[in-house]
Amino acid sequence: MHNQRNILVISGLLMACQQPDKWAEGDFVSYGDMSQDSASIEQTVPDFEGFSSGWYVLDDGLPYETTSNPKYQVTYHGDPDLYWYEPSGAHGLIDSQNSTDDFATMRNYILERVPEPVKVSGPFNFDEMSTLSTFAFATYTYLLCDFKVEPDIDVSRYAISGGAVDDGIQVMLNGHIIGRRVLNEGYFSWTLDHAQPDAINSLIIILVDDSASHKYAHDLAFTLDGYMVE
Repeated sequence: MHNQRNILVISGLLMACQQPDKWAEGDFVSYGDMSQDSASIEQTVPDFEGFSSGWYVLDDGLPYETTSNPKYQVTYHGDPDLYWYEPSGAHGLIDSQNSTDDFATMRNYILERVPEPVKVSGPFNFDEMSTLSTFAFATYTYLLCDFKVEPDIDVSRYAISGGAVDDGIQVMLNGHIIGRRVLNEGYFSWTLDHAQPDAINSLIIILVDDSASHKYAHDLAFTLDGYMVE
């Protein structure tokens, strides 16, 4: 256990041995439709100017066990089975029977602990040291951003992009898992097809760390037609 707090940096990329990936690049899994709940989401979000609220960053630094369920066995860095053990109670939407409620549970878990967002200009970077040494435990960092797209726009023109991660990330939008990346996979960009025009949308990234000596997600950005929006 450690008490190191959030450090926001723009730095060089740190590389380690690549492991096999259980998920193909760009694949996504849909777990439900959040459109009926967009009004309730909007009621819980403070007013903000521009495209987004900024990033709510929850990093408690606590190691959570990742061995108790034989169905989810961690065998490599950033293994997708890690997300079942995240501590919000939503199990990372893994095998969810009600992704709308589970996503809301995760979002409330973050906002109850981090009431104010981090305002950034340019790509967002999270980077910290790690002390974990085995696959038996993991830490979970939540990165939440609420945003609003223009009315009557093709939401597929928007995307979430980023660079290197350590050890893995899972990206969720309005109750849908839109992509995962693991250590050493490099740049990604996924369209925001599940966003709702003229409504508050919520994107949550779970950054999972399963071993020393770093944990990071680099160069996170929202884009419209390939250009960053804030």
